[in-house]
Amino acid sequence: LYVKSPAPLEDAARGCLGVYYIGIALASAAMAAQLAPAVVILMFVMIWLNETGSYLVGCRWGRTKLFERISPKKTWEGFFGGIAGALLAGWGASALLDAEAWRWLVLALVVAVTGVAGDLVESMFKRSVELKDSGRMLPGHGGWLDRFDALLLAAPFAFACLAALRIFGM
Repeated sequence: LYVKSPAPLEDAARGCLGVYYIGIALASAAMAAQLAPAVVILMFVMIWLNETGSYLVGCRWGRTKLFERISPKKTWEGFFGGIAGALLAGWGASALLDAEAWRWLVLALVVAVTGVAGDLVESMFKRSVELKDSGRMLPGHGGWLDRFDALLLAAPFAFACLAALRIFGM
């Protein structure tokens, strides 16, 4: 009310977006931990192996651009390399927890795909305000937001996946 702005709705939306985006992700991660206590740590492992697989495969064999306008270095080959890394993490989680592998593989696939989407969304946000990095505290890593961008979108979908697997007795 007290700020003169040509676009008050846009300013309010920008101010609330971060709270909702981060709040929903953290709440989803907490609820997922209630359903399966190890899942939050294992989601991080899935995301890290997804990002590592994407990077390694993309650097070596990447040719076909995934979404050049938003993230010019990401490739479809890297995307599938990342999925393989996340699936490896899911398989490892099932072996570690002596659980049904297919459940963890489904969760790993959900985390991998939505994690890449989270990374692309964060890149889109940065490009819209003409930023390369979201902070300076982690030089060469894109900032703190780049460390958690995949989790911010993956956590709500992982929670939904876990809830569906539990509800439908799968």
